[in-house]
Amino acid sequence: MFLTAEKYLTLEAPRVKFKQKGGILYEILIYGFCLLLIAYFYNDIGTFFTNITKRAGAGDEAKQIAQQVVAYSIIRKDGKLPPNLEILLEDTAIPASDSYDGIAYGKFLQKTGRWADGKVVDPWGVEYEYTKNADDTGKITSVGGEKEITIYF
Repeated sequence: MFLTAEKYLTLEAPRVKFKQKGGILYEILIYGFCLLLIAYFYNDIGTFFTNITKRAGAGDEAKQIAQQVVAYSIIRKDGKLPPNLEILLEDTAIPASDSYDGIAYGKFLQKTGRWADGKVVDPWGVEYEYTKNADDTGKITSVGGEKEITIYF
């Protein structure tokens, strides 16, 4: 029995099994692990960028607050700094009797968003630390994030 060309062309190649039993289960586990790994890094990177954004926002807000503190002291007759930051949110922060021109001033900061409940808080929900010195200088510090942000005035 010799192999002729006709028989050779009609022979089928043996079927090769590429997957063993349970191969699909291993693939699902590997793909699932990869997806979990990607989700972990995505969440970690997302948190990282969120904190960067919050730090930038806290720095900008602290500058704005410091400008309003200085504006408050300029408008007052005696040039004193505000006793606390919450007074900057009030409708009448400086009564007419204490202002240099006899007009009542208020709402140095808008009472909206995080500040709607009357507290001046940073993007993490922690109150800004306000320190004033005897020589009418001071600082505003955000301590809510991983790093402190301080603005001096």
